[in-house]
Amino acid sequence: NHILSSSQGLTLSLEADKTYWKDGNLKYTITLDNQTDVAYDNVKLTDVLDTTYISLVTDSVKINDVEATSGDYNYNDQTHTLTINLASVDSQNTTTITFSVKKSK
Repeated sequence: NHILSSSQGLTLSLEADKTYWKDGNLKYTITLDNQTDVAYDNVKLTDVLDTTYISLVTDSVKINDVEATSGDYNYNDQTHTLTINLASVDSQNTTTITFSVKKSK
């Protein structure tokens, strides 16, 4: 479990579902924990994927276990950046984003 950022009561962490990855897909879980009394609107999370090693599995993005739509996220093939668009992050609540990657060939 690796803390990526912490600001004003918000904690962002990233976990992988495998410690040692030989084959198949690897699933990442990003957890955004808002332990403040403030709700945040129009939150954007970005993650740059190192395509030397991995690539995004198409249609694998989920937000709170619901398949994300094209409005919920974008993947830029040129910059290798995954952007997650959250309409809101409620106070005293946790938002979970998952996506899968595969090894680059």
